[in-house]
Amino acid sequence: MAEALSNCSLRHPPRSLESPVPKPLVPTPFRLEILASDINYSVLRTAQEGSYADHQMAPVDYGCRLRYFDKVGDRYVVKKNVKELVHFDFHNLKTEYLPQRNDVIFCRNVMMYFDEAEQKRLVEKFYRCLNPHGYLLVGHAESLLGLTDKFQMVHRNSGTAYQRVEVKM
Repeated sequence: MAEALSNCSLRHPPRSLESPVPKPLVPTPFRLEILASDINYSVLRTAQEGSYADHQMAPVDYGCRLRYFDKVGDRYVVKKNVKELVHFDFHNLKTEYLPQRNDVIFCRNVMMYFDEAEQKRLVEKFYRCLNPHGYLLVGHAESLLGLTDKFQMVHRNSGTAYQRVEVKM
């Protein structure tokens, strides 16, 4: 979770004498649900704890630390209102079921362990699970080139993602 939050930025508004009203985590009318999954129960348990040492938090902007984490002893713990957005579940990507209607899927450093046929099957599954124009983000060492033409590579702010291409009938 610390990695996902490391890219956020926080602007400091001018200070007023009134007590500040906390900015909502997810502004209306938006709704945010995060499904965090893995095939390893131990990894899921560690992620659910949401507790990180100082060295793990080094890349996380200080403003993000203040907004999304509480300092508890020598650890940073994900705040309750953030944890409530995340649902942890065991998933095996080789099985057929994956949640549907996603705006974004992060599948980092997983596909490289599969052969090409399994990668193609997985990318097809991700395509079906994404909303129109949704995004798939894979690890830096992974690529969809040669696997499918149902996604287009998109470069923004030094980052790369694959956007679902809508098939015209």
